[in-house]
Amino acid sequence: MALETSLRELSDGLRSSRVTDRKKNAENLKEFLTRNAVPSLLTENTMKKKGKAFIKVDKITEACLQILRDGRLRKAIELLDVCLSACLSTSSKLDNFTKLRLVLLIMRNAKNYCQFVSPLRESLTKFKKCVIKVAHDKKAQEVIIEIMILLLETPINFGLTQQTCGAVG
Repeated sequence: MALETSLRELSDGLRSSRVTDRKKNAENLKEFLTRNAVPSLLTENTMKKKGKAFIKVDKITEACLQILRDGRLRKAIELLDVCLSACLSTSSKLDNFTKLRLVLLIMRNAKNYCQFVSPLRESLTKFKKCVIKVAHDKKAQEVIIEIMILLLETPINFGLTQQTCGAVG
């Protein structure tokens, strides 16, 4: 029963708003799913059709799909964090234009290949600091405009609402 409860908690944890929680739950669930205990438990419970112990297949499928998507998401989050940290760093040998182009490249690709809503939302404050730091650089301003257009073109994909973008009209 403890294993089943853990699986339910991990599956629910994949919907957490915190990236670290989702990553941790995905790794734990991946570990559970690769061991023989979980498949045998699911088979046994399916055959017995036990009430509360029965885990619905759609929950497991949803968790597996989340894990499959998580690889790209994890890489995108790590790359975005590294690039934003580089933007804020003064010791980096890259110029501001190159740093922001990297951020734009990651955001554009992540938007196309994975669910990037929460990580981007959580990174917006760091991005704002980068923008404030390099606002005087004309080349950097062009990249900032491209990033802002990218954010505004796909408000649904990025989870932006009228509250965050401002009401039109």
